[in-house]
Amino acid sequence: MNTLQKIGKIVLWILFWYYLIPYYLLKKYVFSKTKHQVLYACLGSLVLVFAFFSWIGSGDDDSTTNTAKPKVHYVEKKVGQKELAQAKAKQKVLAKEKKKEQAEYEKLEAALSSAKAKVKKKKQAEKKAQEEAAKQRRSAEKEARRQAKAQAKRNNENQNSSHRHHVTGAPAGNHGDMNTADSGKIVGNVNSKIYHVPGQAGYRMNSSNAVYFNSEAEAQAAGYRKALR
Repeated sequence: MNTLQKIGKIVLWILFWYYLIPYYLLKKYVFSKTKHQVLYACLGSLVLVFAFFSWIGSGDDDSTTNTAKPKVHYVEKKVGQKELAQAKAKQKVLAKEKKKEQAEYEKLEAALSSAKAKVKKKKQAEKKAQEEAAKQRRSAEKEARRQAKAQAKRNNENQNSSHRHHVTGAPAGNHGDMNTADSGKIVGNVNSKIYHVPGQAGYRMNSSNAVYFNSEAEAQAAGYRKALR
């Protein structure tokens, strides 16, 4: 007896018992009270055997489907020495151009920074010059106010001295750089509007305030009056 015959007998023996056991169980417990219990038990066993083999077949199909893996095909492309050399040369040229562009960018950035620094320096110089000019202008205005105040003070002192001398007859003191009595001419004071003729006592006054007339009529016509002494 060969191996195939043995395997066939084993399979038949398994099928026999697989069929016999359901038949016995159906006949004794399911169809025990029916009229045709043998027929129903046989049909029921056949249905169970068919269902069992159908289930096993579907399980094998699912496992086969799930375990199947897609096949991936890899394509290898061989590049010749000429193409490889051309690619390397092209890459070298691109790297050189990139380096050149980077150098130009750095040069432009440096020029821009230098221009910004020059503009900033120019603005600072202009601001400093404006501040210096404003400082000088304020100093000049302050000096002019000081001189104007001093001149007004001197004029006021001369006017008060002249007024005391001509109205009250008090001596003029030692104010001024000239004495009207020593001039030998008709001298008027632009501040007091009083003129002196030779022979009068006279008083001291600033030469910058002196006005000379050829006659008393001329002095009076200019709005001056004669001194009392």
